[in-house]
Amino acid sequence: MKSPVMIVGAPRSGTSMIMSIFKNFLGYKGHNEGHFFTLLYRILNLTIDHQRNLRISDGDHKNTLVLDENLNIQTDLKKLFCGYLETMYGQESWFIKTPNNLAIKSIPLVRSMFPDLKIIYMKRRGIENVLSQSRKFGQGHFKPYYCQMWSDCIESFFGSEQPPQTLIIDQLALITDPQNVISKVINFIEFDGNENIATRIEEYMKVNLVENTAPLTKYYIPLEETPWTSNEKEIFLEQCESAMRQASYPITRDEIRSFQPDESFLFPVSGNNIIQVKNISNPWTKVPWTLSETFKIHPNIVGEEPVSIIIKPPFQDINIQFDMVNPNLKGKGVTIDITEKSTKHSKITHLASFDLHCFDKRHIKIKKSSVDSTLVVKVSNEIGSNNAEYKQFLMNIHEDI
Repeated sequence: MKSPVMIVGAPRSGTSMIMSIFKNFLGYKGHNEGHFFTLLYRILNLTIDHQRNLRISDGDHKNTLVLDENLNIQTDLKKLFCGYLETMYGQESWFIKTPNNLAIKSIPLVRSMFPDLKIIYMKRRGIENVLSQSRKFGQGHFKPYYCQMWSDCIESFFGSEQPPQTLIIDQLALITDPQNVISKVINFIEFDGNENIATRIEEYMKVNLVENTAPLTKYYIPLEETPWTSNEKEIFLEQCESAMRQASYPITRDEIRSFQPDESFLFPVSGNNIIQVKNISNPWTKVPWTLSETFKIHPNIVGEEPVSIIIKPPFQDINIQFDMVNPNLKGKGVTIDITEKSTKHSKITHLASFDLHCFDKRHIKIKKSSVDSTLVVKVSNEIGSNNAEYKQFLMNIHEDI
């Protein structure tokens, strides 16, 4: 029996397509919609509130049944729901798909019950998501509730540290890079079955656009070109702009023109080997899936804001190697600035800053203050360098043993 899987995200973000792959190809049992652990989450919170109110209103708790220390209501409720799963799916591997914010909030609860739980979070840009919700649920009519549903899911998930064993997939990847989606999912669950499974899934995805309400497109719709009224656009910005920025989505026509989704955007890594990149616009840049791969950075298109590589290595002693490899680089190169952000205290500590010229190599040894802290490596054009000149440098990061 493989680890159980939770498929979450906002409605209309691609959760149904991923669910259908698990159900039809990967040997998992499950229903098209779950809404199972969200029920347990509500019941447990109702129980806690009920007990809390009794303690406040009743000074003498010794003879209150629901407060009796021998009554293990919460533990028994968890066992009851585990029993339901065993009744439904037996000893088969199972998934639960629930696309709403409450499911995201219930993840810690489910992980307490199933420590080996794997989570797939499907994300989608807010404008396309709200348009899709309007078509699916509102006969094409805009409703502020759709904005709130999307932004709540983004802010709940990305506003806190993502749990271990999480795979995040942007819905855009289903359109632009389906082979990569299949590969990520298969590797994520450590599938060891039919060798032809990836080809079969890809063929299935081409003709089975689950829950599709309009032709899928890889082109983002600018806010200016939506069919919404001026008031509806204002409502969208009021409720979704913060979440759009949090998820690094472009909003306006000008922002979309300069936006280039790369591997790190479509499949951001979470958990111990978290790697995120901000302000990168060059399609040739390669950001690795794990720390074992080499970063290939082309900073010649860096604008006013530096490229920020945000890394959370699962170790304290770190060795970083920088290598400027382009022999045609003339003049000045790039500036590297490294800081550490403490997760616990939100303290930022400057660690190193230096310029990297043609053929330069640098080895930097760093000791983080804690395993949980994050490194931010900022790459900017050195003062006086020509942004139009082609540059490339490599970065390797590994544990310093």
